[in-house]
Amino acid sequence: YRQLQERKGMQVDQSGARRRRTLPLESIIGYRKQPLTLPWLEGEMAHRCLWADNADAISNLYAGTPALKGDFTRTGKRTKRGAMNDGVNSLQRYYLNNFIDADRQEGMDLLVGSTQFNYISSEGD
Repeated sequence: YRQLQERKGMQVDQSGARRRRTLPLESIIGYRKQPLTLPWLEGEMAHRCLWADNADAISNLYAGTPALKGDFTRTGKRTKRGAMNDGVNSLQRYYLNNFIDADRQEGMDLLVGSTQFNYISSEGD
């Protein structure tokens, strides 16, 4: 609560009344100087890791690879290793989408009933 009251986007004039800054640039500069963060460091790191782990789980289900830019979500910084991991994950996604996923998608379509199953006899009835 204290951080919300001390945001740089608010100014207190000499009479003690609060007023919002009128120029958008002032608000942006004020936010960059002191972004809104959790009041405890361990809680913020736990939240970041939980968020990134959840993103990895969803991305693994949907795309077959971990989420991109996970290093930024976990640490708040973009690293060279993270960029390399994203490149590898992108190549894996390309391969999976273009060569592997068609059969899996066809199976899912048959399973949920969005396409008709046509039995074709190989003996030439």
